[in-house]
Amino acid sequence: MEKEKNLQNIIKVIKGIAPECCDDFSKLNENTRLDDHLHFDSMNYVMLATSLEEQFDLVLKKEEVLQLHKIGDIVALIEKTNK
Repeated sequence: MEKEKNLQNIIKVIKGIAPECCDDFSKLNENTRLDDHLHFDSMNYVMLATSLEEQFDLVLKKEEVLQLHKIGDIVALIEKTNK
């Protein structure tokens, strides 16, 4: 249940920082690639990291952000951090 809640919150974050990146946010899932499917550039990644830190009360390291390729990677990072 927590995983699904985190997924939905992550999608809200993505929608907030890059509303133009997707025509139908309801189709996003853990396998959605940030670079290929959503066409994230370096600025999107910076905004994503900042927004995730605010939304989930995290402090992310540069190395962690560089490992975020899919939405599922974000879910896993949040779950790992919240343990």
